[in-house]
Amino acid sequence: MWVLIGKPWRLKFLAYRKPIWPEPVEYTVETHVLPADWNDNNQVRLASAILTAAGSRESFPLYLQPSLKGTLKAVDLKTPARTTLHPKGDKAAAFEVEGVVPANARKGDTLLVKVTAHYPASGKLAARAVEFLEVLHVTDEKR
Repeated sequence: MWVLIGKPWRLKFLAYRKPIWPEPVEYTVETHVLPADWNDNNQVRLASAILTAAGSRESFPLYLQPSLKGTLKAVDLKTPARTTLHPKGDKAAAFEVEGVVPANARKGDTLLVKVTAHYPASGKLAARAVEFLEVLHVTDEKR
């Protein structure tokens, strides 16, 4: 999704409850920035070179490599950090995550928004977490 510097954005989700999960569902949000020049980072270049030398094809973005997670910086997108959903009946609960692109963001930056739905243990069901990663591409022009 393309987003504009200093402007709001919104993502829509559904969290299922009954009959699968009878308890309230909590979701958390983590946000990181992938600067436009991230590929110039020495650690990133080294990881890329090692993967290439090993014959690995880049089938997914380098920023998803666990060894490079530490190169990403948290960013405040004005999102709630934690919210609990109380779905009614057997229907899915719709929820939105919204925020604002920082004024100091640069064209070409990528904002990573990880939304995790935390389903608590209930009866015979074990607790689990389901993660969604949304990628926001920063631009300075409407698309």
